[in-house]
Amino acid sequence: RKDEEVRHLRDEQATSGGIFKRLVGRTRKRSKANKFTISNTQDLYPPVASGIDKSTPAGSDPPLGMVTFVYTDVLGSTKIWEQDESFMRASLQLHNTLIRGKVIEFGGYEIKNIGDGFFLAFNSDLEALLFCIEVQQALCQMEWPTYNGADIPAVRPHVDPVTGQVTWRGLKLWTGIHKGIPFNQLNPVTYRMD
Repeated sequence: RKDEEVRHLRDEQATSGGIFKRLVGRTRKRSKANKFTISNTQDLYPPVASGIDKSTPAGSDPPLGMVTFVYTDVLGSTKIWEQDESFMRASLQLHNTLIRGKVIEFGGYEIKNIGDGFFLAFNSDLEALLFCIEVQQALCQMEWPTYNGADIPAVRPHVDPVTGQVTWRGLKLWTGIHKGIPFNQLNPVTYRMD
């Protein structure tokens, strides 16, 4: 029975447009263990409590069914913070703006942003992979603030020894991709799906 539901969700995810509203309502109502029912997307995104800005996270509706997740993390960020806080603060703002713009461009959904890392979801492997490639290329082409700390590998530009071309500069970003069927639940503080 459970395998049938998973296949059904995956098939609908692949072929439907407005699937978010329909699937969340149906799957939540079917569950006897979970008394939290959702009838439409307005129930998921109630009016914002004072002081909470829902516009900051990128993406609109979270993907359901088989989802491709992307995790990002800035390499060596702790040492960079220790060496040059003003560089890291400015660089992180550039990084966050870039990530959120690319999430929207590739139809992703920002689940969480914790420090200098993001937890994202995409409807397909291809969207996730293209997102990762585009972000890496854009990071290399960005104009970064001047770094005034001690020389550490995390901020040192990398030059290809054969071509002499700069292949990396600025913040170095780790990206990881994973695929699976998540358990979706509404975060009562952020009004985002976790």
